[in-house]
Amino acid sequence: DAPVPVIGDRPAALPRHFSIIDPISWSEFPYTASRTLIGLQWTYAFAEGWKVTQRLHYIRSDENQQGVYADGFDGVANYTGIRFTHTGPNWLRTELATNLDLSGEVTTGPLRHKLLVGADWSRFTDDTPGSTGDLPGAAALNVFAPVWPDYATQLRALSAVDASNVIWRDRSWDAGVYFQDEIEIGPRWLVLVSGRYDWAQDAYSDTYGTRSEACYPNCTGYPVTPYPTDRAFSPRAALLYRINPSTSLYFSYAKSFGSANGRDAGGLPLKPQIGEQYEVGLKAAMFGGRLTGTASIFNLTKSNIPEYDPINVFPHIVGEARSRGLELDLLGQLTPSLSVIASYTYDDAVITHDPYGGTQGKQLSGAAKSFGSVWLKYEPHARAAKGWSFGAGLYATGRRWGDDANTWVLPGYARVDLMAAYRFGVGAHHASIQVNVNNLFDTSYFDHGGYGMAAYGAPRTVMSALRVDF
Repeated sequence: DAPVPVIGDRPAALPRHFSIIDPISWSEFPYTASRTLIGLQWTYAFAEGWKVTQRLHYIRSDENQQGVYADGFDGVANYTGIRFTHTGPNWLRTELATNLDLSGEVTTGPLRHKLLVGADWSRFTDDTPGSTGDLPGAAALNVFAPVWPDYATQLRALSAVDASNVIWRDRSWDAGVYFQDEIEIGPRWLVLVSGRYDWAQDAYSDTYGTRSEACYPNCTGYPVTPYPTDRAFSPRAALLYRINPSTSLYFSYAKSFGSANGRDAGGLPLKPQIGEQYEVGLKAAMFGGRLTGTASIFNLTKSNIPEYDPINVFPHIVGEARSRGLELDLLGQLTPSLSVIASYTYDDAVITHDPYGGTQGKQLSGAAKSFGSVWLKYEPHARAAKGWSFGAGLYATGRRWGDDANTWVLPGYARVDLMAAYRFGVGAHHASIQVNVNNLFDTSYFDHGGYGMAAYGAPRTVMSALRVDF
């Protein structure tokens, strides 16, 4: 499938399988991805209440991708300014992340502390072979009656050469240290104080290698230029008061930091996103503790949000957006065999500052004012070593603006998911097999939008998993 252009204030009435690429090309040059995931976690309890934990996470992704895109749409039927990208079969992405933390409990006078201190580190690499440029001989393409150029022939000519022509390299890393102290003051008060300090750096190829550049077909993606290291401290604090054994009132504050925010038209990295959130809520246990409900109001401000610039064809910083609303959550057992997870959010997300003008005061794109979900799980023999479990869920979201200027709309939708699982024993170990069906009724809906295009959500998808605990 491919992004659908916008006509008027809605995505065009095109089928989910619509593609700007000749379908014949997909059969010979499919978009394939092979991923390897390795995870490791160990814990050593060296004293009563104290332990050390390390986690290691590695992902390797080998991909092959082709793409045709357009610089514009005439608003009626035709893509214009058609361009072409091709990624060779050796597109390699890797991510390595690890952390080490120490946790334990101490008592100082009337105060009981749950302490956590640690450090983490991650590294991301991206080596992209291929080429990009204008599609030779391509005319405007009518999306309702497409007549495709011979993409397959062009791909055959490119694939062997582009496999070793590296147009892009990315080297990014992040390191952080963190601490947390959860302090219990008597039977009614709980205080949480934590913080994290980050160092993050991005390094990119100076230019994109393309078919039109002098380096083609011998582009290397070097040099890879590191940019100045970003540093930030992100504090977090919370206060909880137990009104009675089943009801608590809380207040929390958190600040966040996100690097790797993209590059502008000049090739310079955009400033990291900074978030700041305040939340006040009420938690209550009901029906003898079988159900737990939470009601909260929140105010979240995020700055340095990137937005696509259609003139320079690169992102620029929007400025600042504020998200303010109400969240309701319910979790627990309706009966010994039936559990529920439900949530509803009302979110008024508004752009509060735009240095370029034009969007200040508008609703933030992609943010629905109302959305929610409910998930029911039935386990007739929940405490048995063997047995079946079944689940069903509904996710629904209201309409969202497709762009920050609020000129077109992504319609709301609802999706139904199912699952079934069977748990059993393998010798002395516990095991389970599970099947999930997402979008049971194969509903066509638009998941997200941007750049004057809307993207369909996934069709009916079936996934299975086998798990063995050692």
